[in-house]
Amino acid sequence: MKETIDCIDGIDENAKERLSFFSRQAINALSPTNFVTTNPELAKLTMESNGQNLVKGMELLQQDMQSSADVLKIRMTNDGAFHLGENVANTPGDVIYKNHLFELIQYKPVTEKVNATPLLIVPPFINKYYILDLREKNSMVRWLVEQGHTVFMMSWRNPDASMFDIDFDDYVVDGVVKAVDVVEEVTGEKQINAAGYCIGGTLLAIALAYYSAKRMRSRIKSATFFTTILDFSQPGEIGAYINDPIISAIEAQNEAKVHGWPLTERDIQLAA
Repeated sequence: MKETIDCIDGIDENAKERLSFFSRQAINALSPTNFVTTNPELAKLTMESNGQNLVKGMELLQQDMQSSADVLKIRMTNDGAFHLGENVANTPGDVIYKNHLFELIQYKPVTEKVNATPLLIVPPFINKYYILDLREKNSMVRWLVEQGHTVFMMSWRNPDASMFDIDFDDYVVDGVVKAVDVVEEVTGEKQINAAGYCIGGTLLAIALAYYSAKRMRSRIKSATFFTTILDFSQPGEIGAYINDPIISAIEAQNEAKVHGWPLTERDIQLAA
């Protein structure tokens, strides 16, 4: 399939990459493991359970269909299995500041001595802050405080129609830059360490450029980026979803505020 696509003339490389990406998705969907009669492990389990595994699966599918709106949403986990502060995001901390874009959490120290330079973590605004504090055994936040760091975490507000006019500049200035101000005010330090995750890292990088333009580079002592895209000219496979039709659909949906908020999965599917 890939060789066939590579041999197609008359289309640009971006179009070829999109065609290759969606072709792989179609091929993967047709994998024998996805069907009852061609998956040996599933066939064995069906025999052993007298088909009860299929009955249970159909019951769960029916529940998912009943709880879905325009687009079928298949549950990957038990919705009631996770509780904030109990088995998710249970590293002790307090919200010490909030504005129209974010809340700032300061985590409680657990060591007798702490590093003088505080650490601000900028998570993505397309995910929850506790992506870095999921469980005690694999919590990055808990590990950091156990190493003596004074950790601050931004928690972004869920967007709604009232935030229609908020743009990326606001997320930088009223978000990251403001968080740096608060951390320095609370700790009394003139420099901080910062870490950005995913699009949060992109925000942090732009904040660094902002400080550079303002001749305030010393505000950030060190900056760490992980899973962060800085060069968007080659975004990888996600580029299959970054094209003019999808961008136009998003812009049209945002303009039509009266027709509902936010942009749905169905809108993106139709655009793609």
